[in-house]
Amino acid sequence: MRTLKKALSMLLALTLICGLLTTISASASQTDDLSNTGDVPIIIIDIDGDGSEDNPFLIRNEAGWNDLAASIKNGFDTTKVYYKLYDDITVKTMLGDSEHPFCGSFDGDGHTLTLDLMDRGDGTAPFRAISNATIKNVRTAGIVKCGMHGSGLVGSIQGSFNSIRGCVVEARISTSESHCGGIVGHGGSTAGTTVTNCVFNGKISNAKYGATIWGWSDTGSMPLIGNCLDISDMDYPLALGFPDTGFANTYYTHAEKTVSDFRPWSSNGKLGHVISGEGVTLSGETGVEYEGKIYAGQGQKIYLKTPEDPSQYLATSGVTSVEGDKLMIWMPGEDVTIRKRSDCGVYNNLKRAYSYHNGYQEPDVGSGTVTLKAPFNDGEYELRF
Repeated sequence: MRTLKKALSMLLALTLICGLLTTISASASQTDDLSNTGDVPIIIIDIDGDGSEDNPFLIRNEAGWNDLAASIKNGFDTTKVYYKLYDDITVKTMLGDSEHPFCGSFDGDGHTLTLDLMDRGDGTAPFRAISNATIKNVRTAGIVKCGMHGSGLVGSIQGSFNSIRGCVVEARISTSESHCGGIVGHGGSTAGTTVTNCVFNGKISNAKYGATIWGWSDTGSMPLIGNCLDISDMDYPLALGFPDTGFANTYYTHAEKTVSDFRPWSSNGKLGHVISGEGVTLSGETGVEYEGKIYAGQGQKIYLKTPEDPSQYLATSGVTSVEGDKLMIWMPGEDVTIRKRSDCGVYNNLKRAYSYHNGYQEPDVGSGTVTLKAPFNDGEYELRF
């Protein structure tokens, strides 16, 4: 009996070992197909998925991030490889460098990278260098202590196309050199990059030339920054450098933004005013939504979704109308609150009606029908008595 138990134990152990070897072999083969790096496959231990668009590699923790960083440094080609952040993680290493940039697609899925980066080299950022890459839905917080061209998201941009969209940077960036950026540190002369629907709500310190969205752009670069928001309280401009293209519907909230010959982009943004209202959301390509508020510039036509029939809503200022299933507002040069219309009803007592509307001055009337101006640009109501 003891001999039989010993034999069964050995058989079970061999089965487990064979299963483990099969798993490792499959992972190695799969990763080797993606890496295109030669004879030696790079096995990423702490990442699940197969790297396809439908089944991206899931980065679950700091170890998975570090494995990816090490693999890229060792020559792993991330071109057409997809990654998704599974949870909030702390980041102390960077993805990519000038020789081996990150070239894939990274979806933060709304999760936060809490940064603890201290490197005086060029382009310090969670994504140190990218080329023909997509970075989306990433939030960053924490600290970046950097040299030239550091940033809270992407340090250096290469390649003919890159897309950065739906990202929020709340990190604190401090540089020992002259230039740094909030979202992008530096864009090379071949960088055809779009930065869209991104928000900077962080802080930049010690930068002689700092910018809250794009730190520097070389002559000949062709970036486009659209529907972005700088909500920081600093007078740094939105971007620096000499691009061939510029801004579309990009806003800042600090009215003292500086402008000079060296900062040509800073005059291209708009001072953003807030649209707020319970359940009201942005609809359309103009305006930026952040933390339950919508930001837009004076004179812009903004479309909103409302919880109920849009004809039942109005604005405290600005001109509104209903277009299809949306509420449209011509944005005034001040903050706006969207409110649901009050049901004024029909009153047979003039004083009661005026009391309902917060003490509007009572007119001199006799009998019949009186037209009243309702508050908040709510149009006119008939009072019958």
